Amino acid sequence: MKRISYSGESVVTGDDIASALVDYAAELGRADSSDSVTIPTRTDSGASPVTFLIGPASQIVVSDDTETEGEELVDTAVVDELNRRRQRVGPPRGMISSYSDESSIADFPDFA
Repeated sequence: MKRISYSGESVVTGDDIASALVDYAAELGRADSSDSVTIPTRTDSGASPVTFLIGPASQIVVSDDTETEGEELVDTAVVDELNRRRQRVGPPRGMISSYSDESSIADFPDFA
């Protein structure tokens, strides 16, 4: 199990879920984008969903949790969805760094 620390709070979830969340957050950060995601977490009273806002400013810390007892929290549907979303994240948003009146569409063959 993994403990995720975020915004001064921490939650416990499964290894694969935590890994998929961090991978998706990193990809969103690279693309200068954000998203909200809900993952299952374990509390003393059972499973409880928690929603995260993740993106370029996310400061997520994941560590091994040795205190929580019970079986590994597994949710393949959540892991698959986070991985699908990560794969759909586009490249970083670009911007024109320079422009010249002498430029023409012929200078950019991909757009001709």
